[in-house]
Amino acid sequence: MSTTALWSVSGLATGLDWRKIIDDLMAIERRPITALEQRKSRLEAVKKAWSDLKLALQAVDSKLDPFFLSTTFQARVAASSAESVVMGTASAGAPTGTYAISVQKLAQAQVVASAEQPQDALGLAGDIYINGKTISVVTTDTVASIRDKINATAGVGVTASVVNTVVDGVTKSILVLKSNTTGTAGAMALDEDANQVLTKLGVLVNGAPNVKVTAQDAEFKVDGVTITSGSNTVTTAVPGVTLELNGTGSATLEVKADVDGMVAEIRDFVNAYNDALSKLRSYLVNQPGDAGPLAGDPTAQGIERQLRQLAYGAVSGLPAGMDSLYDIGISTTDKTGALAIDETKLREALSARAGDVAKLFYSADEAVKSVAERLRDAFRLWVQAGTGLIPTRESGLDSLIKDMADRMRVLEDRLKLREQRLIEQFVNLERSLAVMQSQGAWLEQRLAALQPPTE
Repeated sequence: MSTTALWSVSGLATGLDWRKIIDDLMAIERRPITALEQRKSRLEAVKKAWSDLKLALQAVDSKLDPFFLSTTFQARVAASSAESVVMGTASAGAPTGTYAISVQKLAQAQVVASAEQPQDALGLAGDIYINGKTISVVTTDTVASIRDKINATAGVGVTASVVNTVVDGVTKSILVLKSNTTGTAGAMALDEDANQVLTKLGVLVNGAPNVKVTAQDAEFKVDGVTITSGSNTVTTAVPGVTLELNGTGSATLEVKADVDGMVAEIRDFVNAYNDALSKLRSYLVNQPGDAGPLAGDPTAQGIERQLRQLAYGAVSGLPAGMDSLYDIGISTTDKTGALAIDETKLREALSARAGDVAKLFYSADEAVKSVAERLRDAFRLWVQAGTGLIPTRESGLDSLIKDMADRMRVLEDRLKLREQRLIEQFVNLERSLAVMQSQGAWLEQRLAALQPPTE
């Protein structure tokens, strides 16, 4: 143990527990730092509350987006009585109605195949022409390499594949060409030069394609009117509806308002609103021993009050009976201000008066401030980056928290110096007292030596 370390042992010479004395002094002198730490913790809790509230309000704001789209309350759904026959996808604003659909034929893509060929090099050479595109075949080509050349040719309009079969224990390959386009318009144009590679492969027989699946247009009826189409996806037969023909047979297709989708959008908004309001109310709790981080804050209290008024207040300029959320089945359930949905009433309103419901949330009329418009205006005031009330408050709190942290560091540095000085003083005291004790012991020994011996 070094000399310095030796004398740093508390009470070695003095008998005093000076380390405890220093610790007690430091605890007293640390009180300002402790007070700053407590205040800093409170400010950090307040800042976190504002940050969490900002995110919750931004979540509500994002749920307003669909209400500003004209398509939201014009959404349509096409319901089929037999999806194995036909399915439909309706665009927003499509005329509602019921259509009788019967499918006689589905559109087919032409498929042409070769005869069975060996898997090794075919020994054929020449140019073949598929839909006007030239593919050159050389003697080392196999059925598989011819397939690859066809598929690598841009704009050829067909997809080539190979099917393997076993004949008398020997594996043979068949080249299969399938048009990329269904319907008669997708029938392949096949030709060859004088080397007759396609004929030798069996793709052409007597100059005609070796057809395995015939190109065919779809044939179906909508309310008794016969329609043909080169594709099983039809966009022109029913206004605003894309039909997918899946099989032959009959079905009824009903185009109606997508009430389920509209209800889902409104429910998402109500859930986000209730979450934000609940969070805000929990921060405003003002009870002894259970005060929220924003208790008594006038800005937070104002946001809660306005949030409830803006969502639930009547919208002036709209028809009576359709000028508030209550009119469409959305009401407050208790004093907390949380919204609840009467889904039966909401569905009735959406089915009968979707246009009026749309205006309640957003109206193109500048004289009308709808629910979504006035909430969005408030959210800009509250949470807009840089200028919003909450970001401004967060910035101010950040500055205060940083200042406190800086002050605490300065005080901690001073306290460490103070503690070091006290330690040095007590160590010096230990050393000095040890020297005095050593000298005293030496004197006692000398005096004892001077005393005459007793008889």
